[in-house]
Amino acid sequence: MKLRGSRFKKAEETVKPDWEALKRWLEKDPAFKADGLEIGSKFEEGNGLVATRNIKKGEALVTLSRKQMICASDPFPELGRKVMEEDPLLKTFPNFSLAMKLLLHKHSPSSSFAPYIKILPTSFNSMFEFSLEEIQELLGTPFFYDVMQAYKNTLKAYCYLFAMFGQNGWNQIGVSPRWFTWQEFSWGISCLMSRQNLIRSSLSLIPFWDLFNHSPGQFTTFFDETEDLLHCSAMRDFPKGQQVFIYYGERTSRDLVLQSGFFLQNNPDDSIKSNMILELSDALKIDILASAGFKHHGSGRFQIELRHQLNEESRGRIATFFRVFALQPSDVEGKAKEEVKKDILTSTSTLPTDEKAIQLATRVFTDISEQYKYSAQELKKNVEGKNVDATDRMMNIWKLKLREKEIITFYLDRASALFSPLSSSSEPEK
Repeated sequence: MKLRGSRFKKAEETVKPDWEALKRWLEKDPAFKADGLEIGSKFEEGNGLVATRNIKKGEALVTLSRKQMICASDPFPELGRKVMEEDPLLKTFPNFSLAMKLLLHKHSPSSSFAPYIKILPTSFNSMFEFSLEEIQELLGTPFFYDVMQAYKNTLKAYCYLFAMFGQNGWNQIGVSPRWFTWQEFSWGISCLMSRQNLIRSSLSLIPFWDLFNHSPGQFTTFFDETEDLLHCSAMRDFPKGQQVFIYYGERTSRDLVLQSGFFLQNNPDDSIKSNMILELSDALKIDILASAGFKHHGSGRFQIELRHQLNEESRGRIATFFRVFALQPSDVEGKAKEEVKKDILTSTSTLPTDEKAIQLATRVFTDISEQYKYSAQELKKNVEGKNVDATDRMMNIWKLKLREKEIITFYLDRASALFSPLSSSSEPEK
């Protein structure tokens, strides 16, 4: 089972983390191994893991057992277990369930996870820490609505849980209204957003391993369900004294800024996604898109991805997508279904759709561009001027806005070129 990670951030705050206590706790489990690594804190990212020797690609880095993780599938404490495990919200949403388990461990004097919880940051750079000024900076962007929806859903969940705990008797379920505040609940959700992962299809917090910072590369962390162990190996060579990184998986800058609280320069996974809908009666178009590898999200909805780094494969997918959506009955009149499918899936389709497809692509790119109601030049001044008064979060927001504006501008300027093999620049300007 492959795993995706998250990371400690530069501006996350901890209260004098006791790394030695964490290490002693981890080493109580004979399965735990962390070969050639030590915890460091003087990095641009903040905390991280450092090579204490020359590490070669493929060498084992960390082994950790399932019992040293906090998972959404874990049972709740005996006090209040029946109420919480039967609650519809906690049963349906594993992120809220895991957040509650983290908070219950945090506020339990006898929790075995205390050494881990005590080194967790007290604050984050993610969306729940945004100030009013930082949220206002999101106005005029498509992701303003992502943040507002996340706030709304999380606040509704908190209000629901607060009322449910009160109705069932706070003392009867082991939760106190003195510590179950909005600040504490949103802290728990921020912890999850920045470092949760899937173990046996269960959202989980993974001590020590979540200290790895991110760098583009390949997955090198796996969970062995037979041994009940997590194994992480080096994705490349790391000389002694250098920070050791892992690859979290494909995450856009929007994901990283809003959920994890950092911006990755020249992120190869950056993209803008847009949904388009077909009539369910358009069986031919739906079939062609499915054959081309596009996922049908239901009700005729398909998604186009405009990647920061455009290559011949992604160019061909974009051309196919718009050719299919631009296809008219007159274009395929008298042709067999398989003949049409084969034709339109080739890199140089002979169907008379390209002119209409270019017009459609231009219209779609224009519509997306108009969602970004700001000037890239103004943002460049903010980012390149390195405003000393700007918070890390504000700087990340400016960089994110600039990145997405550059991506859509790149595609809008080259809409017609997407329907022929690449011959020029294949990524937005940096």
